Amino acid sequence: MQVSFDEFATSNGIAMTENPCQAGEWTADLFIESNGLPLLLSMRFTGDTGADDNSGQLWEFNIDLAERGETVVVNPFPVQAGQSLTVTYDPVGRPLEGGEGISAHYGFNNWSTGITDKKMTQLSDCTWEMTITASEFAAGSNGFDVVFFDTNGTYDNNDENDWHFKAVGGIVVPWAMDGNLDCCATLVGTSQNGTRHLYAGYRDGWVYVATESSNTTPATNDHFIFIADEMPASQTGQPWAKAGTVGAFDAYLAREQSNNFVGWFNIQGSTVPDPQTNNAQYLEGSFNLAEQLPGATTTLWIAHGDWGNNNGDPLSPATQVPATLDGNGNIEAAEYFELVLSTVEVTTFDDYDFNQDCAIDAIDFATFDLCLGGPGAPIPGACAFESVVDADADNDVDLADFAAFMEVANSCP
Repeated sequence: MQVSFDEFATSNGIAMTENPCQAGEWTADLFIESNGLPLLLSMRFTGDTGADDNSGQLWEFNIDLAERGETVVVNPFPVQAGQSLTVTYDPVGRPLEGGEGISAHYGFNNWSTGITDKKMTQLSDCTWEMTITASEFAAGSNGFDVVFFDTNGTYDNNDENDWHFKAVGGIVVPWAMDGNLDCCATLVGTSQNGTRHLYAGYRDGWVYVATESSNTTPATNDHFIFIADEMPASQTGQPWAKAGTVGAFDAYLAREQSNNFVGWFNIQGSTVPDPQTNNAQYLEGSFNLAEQLPGATTTLWIAHGDWGNNNGDPLSPATQVPATLDGNGNIEAAEYFELVLSTVEVTTFDDYDFNQDCAIDAIDFATFDLCLGGPGAPIPGACAFESVVDADADNDVDLADFAAFMEVANSCP
């Protein structure tokens, strides 16, 4: 077989092989490098006894570029939490087209855990692929996040949007761990000097606690939120070799100012992974009550305190929450707050709070805007809350309905 891409100004001969299963059928594999351009392929066939050139017309085929698929493909889809996951990246038309040594930078739960770099393998179709094993998939994840980079440090981050895939079968944490106070939380206590506040909430079986971040005054202190499943009956030494004692606790959430470490102790829970990078304004955390503190069903005791960064540094009574009773440098049992979970439980939401985060804000307006059509216009098919947004029930969504939305719009209460 002779083939040409310039109407036989030049040509190449390619040997063909007879199909042993079908006499008279000959085949050949042809690899075409297009360099990004469509091609005209001309062919004619030759043999020992002559040639077949289609009566002088040749056989001609217009070859267009293969249609590329999605830039990022995950398998399985939807992503299955805790199972192996294959990720394929297509760099054609992207910042990494022609890049070498492409790697994936990935994490879970909106970049809150399991952040890892992993080299990918280039496939014959110029896509790149990697597999995350089941053991590498962060347990309890409800989302997978990924961007890509090459050996030159060039990134493809989807125009700063990254790629995010919902993971099914994981644990859905109803509290957002982003370093901002969750709007569904309730203020339960204030420090003596009024600069420190303690917040709590209970939603779908998950307890939430928060206080102002160490980025705020006093900026040099380490901060602790203590949790007990019953009123402390005794005192115990303060963790991290600080001065003084604390009413006996079952768990605590802490932030170390010197290195921005944040974590739960004695239980497993969620929190902000990197408060400095995330510009965290609050130390916040949540945990599943039934799994982590099964002895508590209706009530918890909580307290906040901050100590100097060094071993042996004293408690700051002025920022203790609940407010100190005696200023003696200890957190006594009577200085814990009795948290009755039913008083901070989140069970209902305003109709306009479409994403159920206890705020009616720009995110909810974006959902409302999908329904906005104008006077007399049909409500768009993309509208998922027709019965809510058509406040005056006149079968359209217009400025009158927008006014009803604005009457209840708010940020965090």
